Amino acid sequence: MSTVKKGNGLAITALVLASLFFVPIIPLVGLVLGIVALATGRSKPMSIVAICLGGFFTLMMGVYAAIAIPAFMKFVEGARRAEANANLSALANAAAGLDEQLASQLPDGDWTPAGSACAQADHKYPVDAAIWEREPWHTLGFRMERPHYFQYRVRRVSGGFRVEARADLKCDGHVTEVARDPLNVPAYDPL
Repeated sequence: MSTVKKGNGLAITALVLASLFFVPIIPLVGLVLGIVALATGRSKPMSIVAICLGGFFTLMMGVYAAIAIPAFMKFVEGARRAEANANLSALANAAAGLDEQLASQLPDGDWTPAGSACAQADHKYPVDAAIWEREPWHTLGFRMERPHYFQYRVRRVSGGFRVEARADLKCDGHVTEVARDPLNVPAYDPL
């Protein structure tokens, strides 16, 4: 013999679904079913509990999403910045390792590759070996062998070279710039 009254199935289902807080969206389904069960007059106390639980857990999922999504986006941006940091370290080491004559002849490099990564697939610059065979990249032994987010540049400044990277990581017009301070590379003085 069943102890469940006829017509309570919807309210019970609503309560069970509303209680499944660890499964995304299911508490919202429990909330809706609780409202339907209450509107049809079935087991009002159980329907009200289902509505309360479903509403609470749905609200909490919204709060968690409001916290987690920006934190995740910040993590992704930090991971993308790691590309620039690693490549700038390699460039800095290569420039610091140049002998005096090579350092004096090394030209400034313009932003490489040219253009915007936002127009490319996955918002990354494609691999193009030819652009890294030009100077100063060839002398520094630097090349990009995988698709990448950042443009790179080497500039002569007082006391050596400055290596820089920039990218519009979100393709929203806000450019992220990363740079290494001037390296202590002897300046060539022909006099």
